[in-house]
Amino acid sequence: MKVIGAPREEVRPVPQGACQSELHRALERLAASQSRTHEDLYIIPIPNCDRNGNFHPKQCHPALDGQRGKCWCVDRKTGVKLPGGLEPKEELDCHQLADSFNE
Repeated sequence: MKVIGAPREEVRPVPQGACQSELHRALERLAASQSRTHEDLYIIPIPNCDRNGNFHPKQCHPALDGQRGKCWCVDRKTGVKLPGGLEPKEELDCHQLADSFNE
């Protein structure tokens, strides 16, 4: 006997913060792209968001060809890059830098 349930409605998450909105747009652009490659992850930046929909202070490019992605610090609310260059992931303390800019 086959049990048929009620049709499921597509549930779309409601963007919570600036990062969540940017993430939603990036994922829609990736889904719409004809062919997805590793390079798409650099062309279409995918933000790293916290559970409140804000930006994590440290944003990183994904790893590619066995090389660690470079990271940079951003403002938690706006995602705007803070002064400083790109650094290897483990060498960057963005929490301390972000806190110094918010004082």
